[in-house]
Amino acid sequence: MSDPARQITIRRNKGFYAIFRKLVIRVDDAELLRIKAGEAIAVKLTPDAKQLVMQMDWVQSEPFDLADVGDGDTLVISVMRRSLKEMRSLQTIPFRIAIER
Repeated sequence: MSDPARQITIRRNKGFYAIFRKLVIRVDDAELLRIKAGEAIAVKLTPDAKQLVMQMDWVQSEPFDLADVGDGDTLVISVMRRSLKEMRSLQTIPFRIAIER
């Protein structure tokens, strides 16, 4: 019998923003892991996993839809470029996610 869970890797690229802080990764409102800059972690997603949110302190990302993430994919987290002025008044966390197949 095969395991219906999707095995993926989450990789956080190094970047200047919060380089010494761990980023909390939540899937469907439950904490999945905490990841440091430059780290890659293999995890299993349940078949019904719908959304991923990145969080640091009180700031979080927009939800990322997991529908197109397949078994063996890598989610790559990187810092988005922002001006110093924008960084002072963040409304959402300045990270983005890309899928590597």
